[in-house]
Amino acid sequence: MNDGIEEELFSIKSKFLREIPHPKLILKAIDQTKKLISDFNSTRESEHLIQLPDKVFENNLKNSLMQHSDFLLQLKLKISQAQLPGELYIALNELYFIHSSMIKQLSTYLPELESYPDSAIKISDSFDSYALSRFIETAQLNENEIKAYICNSILNKPALNFDMLTIACLRSKKIIEHAGSV
Repeated sequence: MNDGIEEELFSIKSKFLREIPHPKLILKAIDQTKKLISDFNSTRESEHLIQLPDKVFENNLKNSLMQHSDFLLQLKLKISQAQLPGELYIALNELYFIHSSMIKQLSTYLPELESYPDSAIKISDSFDSYALSRFIETAQLNENEIKAYICNSILNKPALNFDMLTIACLRSKKIIEHAGSV
């Protein structure tokens, strides 16, 4: 592999070692990695090696967030150790699938409202799934109480006082609606 490809791989990998970005940025990195794979057969082989489960997370949000956190640690390691474009391509596709699944699950906890107070919420901010699971535990929220808790928060608090769980659910909905890439 030549130095140009190695530098490009390093550049792509470095974007994912601190925080996991917005799904559109993950897709952009997947496209960049795919371009690095020069042989069509190795691209097709890489696509067949991607192992995506039918169901990623449990129905329980706290447990799902812990699983998400574990998956992210494993995928960050895979990304950092990827030495070939095909390996990075596989890891980024898995990352996109896992992260998109978490975003979809978080969005389901929002109540049905005509509009949401989400104008100050940035879709580019990252999620801290471990901190969210700790918040649920500290707030002593049972699974069947989470949606009502978020509804109460949205209806009774000013947007500047939303907690991290409410913000994460609103951000998820906003990503799905505005980014169109989940």
